[in-house]
Amino acid sequence: MVLADDAVFLREAVAELLRGHGCDVVAQAADPAGLHGAIAALRPDIAVVDIRMPPTHRLEGLDAAVAIRREHPDVGVLLLSQYLESHYLPTLFGSGAGRIGYLLKERVAGTAVFLNAVRRVAAGGCALDPDVAALLVGGRRRRDPLDTLTDREREVLALMAEGRSNRSISDQLVLTPRTVESHVRSIFTRLGLQPQPDDHRRVLAVLTYLQATGTTATKEDRREFVALHAFRAAGRTERQTYGDLPRRPGDHWQPVTRRVSAVDDSSDLSRNPHAPQSAMRLS
Repeated sequence: MVLADDAVFLREAVAELLRGHGCDVVAQAADPAGLHGAIAALRPDIAVVDIRMPPTHRLEGLDAAVAIRREHPDVGVLLLSQYLESHYLPTLFGSGAGRIGYLLKERVAGTAVFLNAVRRVAAGGCALDPDVAALLVGGRRRRDPLDTLTDREREVLALMAEGRSNRSISDQLVLTPRTVESHVRSIFTRLGLQPQPDDHRRVLAVLTYLQATGTTATKEDRREFVALHAFRAAGRTERQTYGDLPRRPGDHWQPVTRRVSAVDDSSDLSRNPHAPQSAMRLS
């Protein structure tokens, strides 16, 4: 197994506990990069992962768990957390309840409970804190995908929907650019937008926001919206970007994203007639 926790003392203590009960700890990691490297190289039966890890100590461990579930479905993941991050449950358990565990640290009632959870997840089963199990079994499904976001993440997404860049968002909310990037990554994960070759996650996140807030628009609006992000992805300035979009009567170049919705899911975001060829692939 692989252990991932940036607290060296705690990680070593857990490793000693596991070794003392016959578990083979093949690697330890202090950050998500080290964890992913160990998983790829060693393909362990299970990874025991703390949810809060560097660099921001927010939800990097959860992001890593979702990636491991997607890229290495044969590797079990046991998450340890101080708090219940209920927003992430749909994404975390979306691929099934096998080889996954989620325990709250303060409620692990002894060594035997922890060891039993490790062995169960490594064998392909599931180990859940009672509160997590209650949420899943109770079938509490959110109708609004934005309910999975924190208040700050909703603010960031709303500004993304106005066509703001990360730098503009950081100025507006008086945040550092790195903090905004962290919020954007968290938004993608909470909305279940994992990296895909042909999807531009920023576009899809904004379309989700606009659909959830009831914004309506024409198909032409949608094309302009995709063109906007395509031009920006190609390094165009804002004046060049809006200057190359088709002008219509009464259009004062307010952010196109204010008028766009994801009502027509049949449209192909990667095939936009207005986008330059170099920006057609929105990945």
